Amino acid sequence: MPMMKMFPQMEAISAPPRYGDEWLRFGAIKDFSDGSLGARTAALHRPYSDGGKERGALEHPGRALKKAVSRAHKIGFQMGIHAIGDRAIDAVIDAYENALREHPREDHRHRIEHFELPTDDALERCSTLGIVPVMQPNFVVEWSQPGGLYEIRLGPDRMIRNNPHRLITRQGLSLAFGSDGMPYGPIYGLQGAVTPPFSNQRISLHKALEAYTLGGAFASCEEDIKGRLAPGYLADLVIIDGAWDGGELRRWKVTATMVGGRFVYTIPAKKRKR
Repeated sequence: MPMMKMFPQMEAISAPPRYGDEWLRFGAIKDFSDGSLGARTAALHRPYSDGGKERGALEHPGRALKKAVSRAHKIGFQMGIHAIGDRAIDAVIDAYENALREHPREDHRHRIEHFELPTDDALERCSTLGIVPVMQPNFVVEWSQPGGLYEIRLGPDRMIRNNPHRLITRQGLSLAFGSDGMPYGPIYGLQGAVTPPFSNQRISLHKALEAYTLGGAFASCEEDIKGRLAPGYLADLVIIDGAWDGGELRRWKVTATMVGGRFVYTIPAKKRKR
């Protein structure tokens, strides 16, 4: 995902929006609308619960974000903009809506990365505009527990509302999951999606697996080659040792990994369950 500051170079060489091959490709153009909740730089409508009058900050003042998005959108690029706080999410939706009004385009698949604290209005607007939320349910495991980061920064009412995976799927949005970096393993993230502390966050294991596979493929415009176990699709898959009884998923083990139809990892025999 090339950064927005690289857009002039990409525009100059006329790089097509989906340039690359099965191994390396340009994806959406990446930009930032705000920072993080941990640093109190995510942009909120209401002040932080533990930060006085602090509401975070938007990375792009005034119409700067709208201008940048409109420019990239006009020539066919997909956008993926980091937005965590509700104020930042609204600013990104405003920018996408403005670009689509100025230059209507079908199947743009503009993304919002993280999408942690959307309002009800934001969910409705994303559904109407076809915006794709790309989220990290591993954050729920890390920070949504009582006394965790979300409660400290947001207070009890907004803590319950953050990362509302269930509300997003009920709105009919195409949900994609990723791992970011805390930690990388998607099995850890599955735990955050299927057994979170709040009902707004909870989805079925089937839905969570779909968000990590088909949802991710749709978000990167690769659903015709990825996200399914089907003839003609890339044979990229894992074999998992584990079952789900409604409790822990983090104990699942990957016993084998296949990439491009070739096994690149198998768990050593001595480490397998007997």
